[in-house]
Amino acid sequence: MKLQLDRVLVVEGKYDAARLAGIVEGTILTTDGFAVFKDRTMQALFRRLARTKGLIVLTDSDAAGFRIRHFVTRIAGAEHVVQAYVPALPGKEPRKAEPGREGLLGVEGVPNEVILAGLRTALAGVPQQGGAPAQAEPILYSDLYEWGLSGRPDCADFRRRFLRKIGLPPRLSKKELLEVLNTLYTREALRRECEAAKPKANAEQEEAPMTEPSNAPSRKIAFCGLVCSECPVWIATQAGDRAAMARLAQEYSTPDFAFAPDDMVCRGCDSPAGANEKMCAGCPMRQCGMGRGLPHCAACPDYPCRTVEQYIPADSDRRRLLDSLAEAY
Repeated sequence: MKLQLDRVLVVEGKYDAARLAGIVEGTILTTDGFAVFKDRTMQALFRRLARTKGLIVLTDSDAAGFRIRHFVTRIAGAEHVVQAYVPALPGKEPRKAEPGREGLLGVEGVPNEVILAGLRTALAGVPQQGGAPAQAEPILYSDLYEWGLSGRPDCADFRRRFLRKIGLPPRLSKKELLEVLNTLYTREALRRECEAAKPKANAEQEEAPMTEPSNAPSRKIAFCGLVCSECPVWIATQAGDRAAMARLAQEYSTPDFAFAPDDMVCRGCDSPAGANEKMCAGCPMRQCGMGRGLPHCAACPDYPCRTVEQYIPADSDRRRLLDSLAEAY
């Protein structure tokens, strides 16, 4: 069971963050090593989060780690920062050819139980940091897509301008961005901020959540990368074509698995009715995507995950489409 953190956990790099994501539940941000020393936007974000949520600083046990720790503590305010430590253990991480200058393991190489012990020790007796109340309606990945912050070919420029406007670093990953926005904003407040920041021409353009971010906004994309608007079952459902449904049921049936005409119904896997439709009710990608509020699998920060690797061949049209969509996020 993961350790639940109310405060924002600050670590040095992406490998530390990836390691911590497997053992703690909460917002994890990185300093990008020494980049925090010069990045004013990152510094402002740490100050802002320190006052709303509080920080936990967990850096390597070498001299560089302590330089970063002291800097973050100074800019955020010591009263808002909890210090967590790992012991100075000799060794090197498997991904590195040589050990670091001091020959010590970084956070990413320290055993899980040692990291967790350090976090629990740091948090023992520390009162919970006051922050924004829990949201009844959290901000989702699908919201970022709908508001033009992610997943569209023209979103990169708008996202950079918008993040600059609200004082957030442009290098935040999708997962980090979502966590930070949920910390600092309610869903409605962020929606209003996005609408106010949009050029009027863009603000009037609305697209369906399951639509591909392309020059053809009517093209409907399923979680798995199937183009719904080209699928005969979806087309037959939209047209109410019973003859086509009967023909497709016969075509799709096998000796081990038979379909009836009434089974040839698909309203799109983003439809709540999909849970009762034989075509996709048991689809693991649909269940995961609906649970995460995604428009399709390419919008997920974990793409391509094991499920995608298992069910969508790398050389398939569906996979190529999802890969191209993922590049826009």
